[in-house]
Amino acid sequence: FNITLELRDRSHFNSTDGDFNLIVNNSYWTPTGSLGQYDNIHFIIQTREGQFTNLTWYWGNVSVAVQGPGVYRLTFHFNQTPTYPQIQELLDYLVVVEVRGDRLDASQTQVTVDLKLQTHKTAMTFNWTYANDTITPGFALATVPGFNQSTSFENDSSFVYGDIIDVYLYWWDLDSGAYNPGISSAFISTNWTDPLYYRAFNLYELNSQNESYKGIFWIQIDTRLFSDVTGNYTIVINATLETYQRIYLLTQGFVSFEIKPVPVNINLTEPLQSAPITAFIRLPLNFTDSLGNPIIVRVQELNITNIPGPMGANKWAVSTGVPGEIELFVNSNILGLSFHTLVLELNKTNHELKYQNFT
Repeated sequence: FNITLELRDRSHFNSTDGDFNLIVNNSYWTPTGSLGQYDNIHFIIQTREGQFTNLTWYWGNVSVAVQGPGVYRLTFHFNQTPTYPQIQELLDYLVVVEVRGDRLDASQTQVTVDLKLQTHKTAMTFNWTYANDTITPGFALATVPGFNQSTSFENDSSFVYGDIIDVYLYWWDLDSGAYNPGISSAFISTNWTDPLYYRAFNLYELNSQNESYKGIFWIQIDTRLFSDVTGNYTIVINATLETYQRIYLLTQGFVSFEIKPVPVNINLTEPLQSAPITAFIRLPLNFTDSLGNPIIVRVQELNITNIPGPMGANKWAVSTGVPGEIELFVNSNILGLSFHTLVLELNKTNHELKYQNFT
């Protein structure tokens, strides 16, 4: 619900509009208009549950929108998350709004509201056979391009670093009798605090509100944006929606998967040649993944483990400028006359730890 307030300074009369001066945030008073003295205008909410600051109340957040000079609209939201309790009605409910600001005396206004909230239970599924055959048996959900809707997302699936993980879900109203009880819009969030790693799409909105996409949501996880993240993960997906007429109660889904390191292949681009004792041994190498795609390798990620000392002294690496290709050099003076095996180590984040021998 909304409460709209008009704030006026009863100590200063405005000769231009013939009334007390309107209070505009970060402005001051002049006889002909408000231009800069009312700093840090903010609101405090008081109800029977207590006093609330920082634009909150007992059941959620409060947003403030400026409707015009000195006119503020406070919108009281009902947050449906595990943090907030559920509510069915508010009868004879007193709301006290207090305005404060620099160089302003505290002032209050009181509003009594009666609200009966219509709450609907909801559910979420990743099983598309169930969604089509059981939830919408008389209505054909849309076919999503590139997605096999005869399958479901299988928990504990394995992916390789660099893969894009697509998760499709159907969210519906358990109290709806419609052929397609899917909910047209929603607030989709996850327990991942950094939204960089995933994006959520409402396919109903992306497809011009085509009814067959109603309730279908797409979450895309781009593992290429991760750093040092191989391992097992579980994402908690939250879906909720609040309107002034109805609250769709929170539903949670769980998706688990494993991100594995990229397999690495190391091959010589030319046969390895013998070298005289006073020369350098050259290893021209090519690094690829299991699909043959080049792997960009930095010099710092390489080592020849059976040659003592750091890279750069008796052993070093040079980039050829070709993606995935590196040339390694070893000072043959430290090896002596004989056949030798060089043990190459590749230690690259999100890739398998690789050792390979060259003789």
